[in-house]
Amino acid sequence: MRYLLENKNQVKPELSTLRFAWLILSFFYCTLLTGQDLPRPLNPPRLVNDFVGLLSAEQAARLEKDLVTFNDTTSTQIVVVIVNSLQGIDANYFAYKIGESWGVGQKGRNNGVVLLVKPKTSDSRGQVAISVGYGLEHVLTDALSKRIIEQQIIPFFRNNQYFEGIQAGVKAIMLASTGQYKAMPRKNGDFEGSPWFALGVLAFMFFAFFLSLIQSRNRRHTIGRHAHNDIPFWILWGSMLGGSGRSRGSDWGSFSSGSGGFGGFGGGSFGGGGASGSW
Repeated sequence: MRYLLENKNQVKPELSTLRFAWLILSFFYCTLLTGQDLPRPLNPPRLVNDFVGLLSAEQAARLEKDLVTFNDTTSTQIVVVIVNSLQGIDANYFAYKIGESWGVGQKGRNNGVVLLVKPKTSDSRGQVAISVGYGLEHVLTDALSKRIIEQQIIPFFRNNQYFEGIQAGVKAIMLASTGQYKAMPRKNGDFEGSPWFALGVLAFMFFAFFLSLIQSRNRRHTIGRHAHNDIPFWILWGSMLGGSGRSRGSDWGSFSSGSGGFGGFGGGSFGGGGASGSW
């Protein structure tokens, strides 16, 4: 597998305008997400939280061993979370909320990372997201997280090789957190780094936010049952940045794997850094 790639300094700086807008809008939009259920950490605590049974017991144990060793030697906590639904929420925000609510990373160092996977099904796209704690944002940037998803994870997922994709993503995140990972450049003509692209997406985000706010108010005059599962803003926002998909229901299952030697999360904080993708 290719974890360490050539071409130094090829990653473009992340779009600070989009990042700032995402944080502001997520703050206001979270008022519309009341009633959403997030998965709770498995008990006993572990770094591989497979709520679907996607991985075999052996695969989960191998990942857990690597992640626990990395946690013990660097104090950086990388947690893998596999769910069968995002409940209509944007993958970036879903991963961020897991990192915040679980307290992934060490308190004060905020060195946690969440690798979120929602497998592809017959009626919904697969989605993956990387959410980064405050303390790692300078090395595991938004742009670099996007490259890891595109170059290391999704190529395996497209072939239904979930373990291989997660393993490749985890190892790339480990290298990036220590400043050793270098991603391949995007193809020529990529417009994602253009300021016009940033302004366009920013305008789209505000428009989608107010549209979804109006729709939410209108739904309050109807039955309102399961209305929180229909969240146009996050679906549209995910579509723009490669994290869209249809999902239904909320069933986290009861799958657990291995016992591991992980002692629990340390209370780290997240600031919305990271990226997402779909296939």
